Amino acid sequence: MAALAVGDALREAADVQTDIKWPNDLLSGERKICGILAEAIDTPLGRAVILGIGINLTENAFPPELANVATSVSEARMSARRTTTGSAISEAYPSSVPTTSWRRAPERMRAPDRMREAVNVSERPFWDDEIETMTPDARRRLEDERLGEQIAYDYATSPYYRSKLDEAGVRPGDVRGVDDLAAIPFMEKTEVAASQADGTLLGVNQCAPLDRIVRIQATGGTTGQPIRIGLTRRDIEDYGEMGARALWAMGCRPGEVVFECMNYNLYSGGLSDHLTFETLGAATIPFGVGHSERLLTMMSGLADPFGIWATPSYAVRLAEVARGLGLDPRAIGLRKGYFSGEAGLQVPGYREKVEELWGMVARDQYGTGELGLHSGECEALDGVHYGGLGFAVAELIDPDTGDVLPFTEGQRGEVVYTSIRREASPLLRIRSHDVMQVFTAPCRCGRTSWRFRVLGRSDDMFIVKGVNVFPLAIQTSLMTLAPQLTGEFQVDLDRPPPIDYPVPLTVEVDPDVPESRREALTRGVVERLQRDVNFTADVRLVGPGTIAAEGKTRRVIRTYRGEDR
Repeated sequence: MAALAVGDALREAADVQTDIKWPNDLLSGERKICGILAEAIDTPLGRAVILGIGINLTENAFPPELANVATSVSEARMSARRTTTGSAISEAYPSSVPTTSWRRAPERMRAPDRMREAVNVSERPFWDDEIETMTPDARRRLEDERLGEQIAYDYATSPYYRSKLDEAGVRPGDVRGVDDLAAIPFMEKTEVAASQADGTLLGVNQCAPLDRIVRIQATGGTTGQPIRIGLTRRDIEDYGEMGARALWAMGCRPGEVVFECMNYNLYSGGLSDHLTFETLGAATIPFGVGHSERLLTMMSGLADPFGIWATPSYAVRLAEVARGLGLDPRAIGLRKGYFSGEAGLQVPGYREKVEELWGMVARDQYGTGELGLHSGECEALDGVHYGGLGFAVAELIDPDTGDVLPFTEGQRGEVVYTSIRREASPLLRIRSHDVMQVFTAPCRCGRTSWRFRVLGRSDDMFIVKGVNVFPLAIQTSLMTLAPQLTGEFQVDLDRPPPIDYPVPLTVEVDPDVPESRREALTRGVVERLQRDVNFTADVRLVGPGTIAAEGKTRRVIRTYRGEDR
């Protein structure tokens, strides 16, 4: 059978897989898949196809007349166990069938014996070696193919996206690859928020009907009105797969126990991120936020080590609460920290502080409420690996002009995301307002994805007498005065721009600093910020635990807009 025909069979069969309701109609669904692939899979290419999409057909699924096909597939699986699925496919037909297609089968239906039986699971270096070690050329082919399909889908299902492309004079067929995205206007979160303000459930970028949407969650709303995001079953499965790559890079493994201390109240960092840990195989405790004393009581009663999923500032706050209860944080079995929601671990000295407080290993993760948890830090600690390959395309732009910037070593810019495999609420060139520095040099961990460090948010930045000030720069400066300062702070902008006055800054001081030394320390903070960040602050020192929150800690509060702490 020609490669194109096999590819069509692959997609049709995977569609059937997606519709199978586990486990009631599994066998009938498998028989239907057999009928679709019967002619294709009794060939070297066909056997590669069935392995590539991960269909784990049971022996009973093959009718008697297809016994030879069952034998062929069984032999191919044995071969795959001795090599890898990717190499089995490439040996059969090196370039004709993409091993990761638009209709990739759900994880629960993919063959569990592919490579995961071949080695001890925890010793595997990657969650998905095919994706995480992909060459730049293969990566671009995958992104270009899926982007074209996603744009066509968006145009067909959303009046909003259809209007956006029409107004730009762009037809779906004009977008043949990532480089063509520059012709499409940017999307802002405020557009979606405004479209939901009248009570519309999901807003302008809804592309799937409600009878296919099974979850609705919301962004954190840290910098504005939270927006509601819909997810289909496949979107949820993709979310878990994408997040599992990040968590695996961070060192999370099946069998670990992890306390999930994010907000479960609509926020994607709660339920959806929780299920990402479960996708990987970690035993996840849905604790949520609040009740720190109860959390510490439970933690201190466990004999075996465990991990936590939280914001880095909450790890600092939790240590303060532990000491207030007479507990030594290092005597509690918290040995791994998976942190997100803030850029704290990228501040020099902050990671070391968290690790020292608990005697743990701390790793950084990045994601967005709209897209999901997607990027994690490997053992090299040389930036966060982008893990969204195959699910979203990232562009780098100049935040002031909107011009696209090249992904080159050390380049700085704002990241813009476009979904390439999202059904319910896809994104099309949505501005993240996260300013990053990217790294493209090879990483010693073996992953080939680009890496990055978050420098700050363009909408958190404020301008003092012509100087752009990012909260991350303030925190970096304050950490040079540790241990006298905890590193926690808040900027309170009580007047609209221009900011031509000393900036009100609340800073947490270590409890061991006596009152007699605090006036001198205040002067020291003012001088350090003037030297490091080039602005004058009106500093007020407060005790530990005053600022650090159980959720995300807001660093810049614009009270003149009515923002709350």
